[in-house]
Amino acid sequence: MWQYLRHPLESRVGRRIAFVAVLSVLVPLTLFGSVIFARAREQLQRQGRDRLHQDVKTAALAGLARLRILEEELLWFDLTSTALPQPTRPALNEFLERVDVLSVRLGGGVPRLLKGTGPPPDLSAAEARHLQDVGVLLLPGARPLSNWVIVGQRSGWQVAVNLSTAALFGLADVTSRPADQVLCLRRNDAEVVCSDGDSDTAAVLAGAQLPDHAETSLAVGGVTQAVRTWALPLQADFNAGVWTVVLLTPEAAADVTLRQLQRDVTLLAVVSLAVVILAVLASVRSNLRPLIELESAAARLSRQQFDLHVEVATGDEFETLATGFNGMMDAVRTHVEDIQAFSVGAATALARAIDAKSPWTAGHSERVTVLAVDIARTLGLPDADLTVLYRGGLLHDIGKLATPPEILDKPGRLTEHELERIRQHPRDGVRILEPIAHFAPLLPIVLEHHERFDGTGYPDRKAGHAIHPLARVLAVADVYDALVSDRPYRPGLTRAAAIAAIRDASGSHFDPTVVEAFSTVVARVESTLLLESQHATDSARRALGATA
Repeated sequence: MWQYLRHPLESRVGRRIAFVAVLSVLVPLTLFGSVIFARAREQLQRQGRDRLHQDVKTAALAGLARLRILEEELLWFDLTSTALPQPTRPALNEFLERVDVLSVRLGGGVPRLLKGTGPPPDLSAAEARHLQDVGVLLLPGARPLSNWVIVGQRSGWQVAVNLSTAALFGLADVTSRPADQVLCLRRNDAEVVCSDGDSDTAAVLAGAQLPDHAETSLAVGGVTQAVRTWALPLQADFNAGVWTVVLLTPEAAADVTLRQLQRDVTLLAVVSLAVVILAVLASVRSNLRPLIELESAAARLSRQQFDLHVEVATGDEFETLATGFNGMMDAVRTHVEDIQAFSVGAATALARAIDAKSPWTAGHSERVTVLAVDIARTLGLPDADLTVLYRGGLLHDIGKLATPPEILDKPGRLTEHELERIRQHPRDGVRILEPIAHFAPLLPIVLEHHERFDGTGYPDRKAGHAIHPLARVLAVADVYDALVSDRPYRPGLTRAAAIAAIRDASGSHFDPTVVEAFSTVVARVESTLLLESQHATDSARRALGATA
């Protein structure tokens, strides 16, 4: 996948098109997502508040209904009436499991305990009067968070039960509430009991100022809780004051749906963006391939690689451009070939002009060049270096054009002044070639071909690898050809003597690596000459045999 994407993104045009395309998708998606998210947050928060309000109201009314049901269940034990329906055994068992104490009293007598221990509380005058008038009482029990519910008649019959506040209001019933909600009951701004039995929540609610039917928030255990209250006025019916139902839910829980929506919108945006990116990159890849081909061809052209053509068959402007580029490439190749041919021809002509200045040096530059190129090729130098060496070899002695002929052709020993003058010919050569920019790579060869590996050469006494590598190659070929050629002051040496002299100067006059390559070249030449001599002898013998 990355290879597929990387190709168009390597192009500046491709990156610009991809950036604009991605931006044109990303900005609308971001704005759209932000608006949707803001509206959804507002809607969900409003729905959360409405749901919390409805849930606390439902819980309060359910608690009140349980009180009424308990009141009716207590009438089962009114033994003075024969008109009341009798409970079924399962209903009675469920009732008895719910209550902790059950007490019955007839006609003002002593209460009789049917379950549990501890008699019901003695009633105050006000409580007794309420019981006579209304028929039911809700009183706090002696144990914390317990209550007495008493039902009575004017005849003196009473039945009383004691049960926990949680059982009284069904706080343990979690099937009708979301898992993240906590239902609490506060009795007359004092005792608080919660459905999850959390004492920290109960303690916070016991000391908090919570108005009736209100919406607020509280921090419980480091978590901010959304709080909704609903007051139960139990004074008129049960002589129990005001009990408050409190419903708590973490404010963060209200954001669960919102976070899910955010994830969905984000996923949609990412998928949409990925699809757009792939589509754009595919289009960019398809449309920019001709441009990349042309760019690559132009880069190769700048490296003087002229043997290529760009194949573009898109039927549009790119194909026209490629056709024009190929035509230009052909023209440039022809022009460069002409220039190169002229350059080589001009260098050869100059070399012959140099050699023609003295009859002793005729053909010297061309012979040196051929030998130097053979040595360089044996050393494994690249073709570009061979080309530079070839031209440099032809022109290495061009500075001798400025040397007087009487010095070049002097048969006797040169004076110190004459030696100094002839040692200037490398610098003279550089001065002659410098104005021609095309010859700039040749200047180190021309300047340094008389430097010695041990630093005793001229004109700058360079040593070792400070000497240009092509000049080190040319130096061996130059001295070898000079040794085997006749000079006005001495006859030429034999090839064997010249080769021995070169080898003796390895490490002092010459680079040992170059001398080793030179030895390989001359050995190959000697082998070739010997083979040609044998062929010539055999041919002569066959000819003499045929004549005889």
